[in-house]
Amino acid sequence: MTSPNDAQALREFFKHERDEELGRWRWPENPDYVVMDRGVGFVAILHEPTMGTTTWERSWRDARSTPDEAGLAYFDAHPERKPWHEAKPGEVWALTTNQHAEEWAAKVSTDQEGVLIFELILSEMKFRIDDELFISGRKIWPEDAS
Repeated sequence: MTSPNDAQALREFFKHERDEELGRWRWPENPDYVVMDRGVGFVAILHEPTMGTTTWERSWRDARSTPDEAGLAYFDAHPERKPWHEAKPGEVWALTTNQHAEEWAAKVSTDQEGVLIFELILSEMKFRIDDELFISGRKIWPEDAS
């Protein structure tokens, strides 16, 4: 015989499995809110008990309601991938930072732990490729064949 705790755990397991199949993310802090990515930085937020929906954009940072908080939580849990996050060892990238307007050339390599890093070519500085310091970047070598 299944205990009530076991039955609840099974319900939660199958709900999670179904959410994954449907491409939905359930807000852990308030599971009544389900978030669905609509692409191009927008999500739809569903409050299951009332079936009320709202949308939220990645650039919005001012949460004024519980659905807004669910949208913020989704984007915090799913950081935006930047082109340089896909950099590969040996490539050279031109990067701008949140501290300097000019571009910096950086070679991609790995550190002792195998973590991808940018080595700034005209200095001794090294940074993880996912460092929030970088605000834009473009690969300059090898060039993509187009």
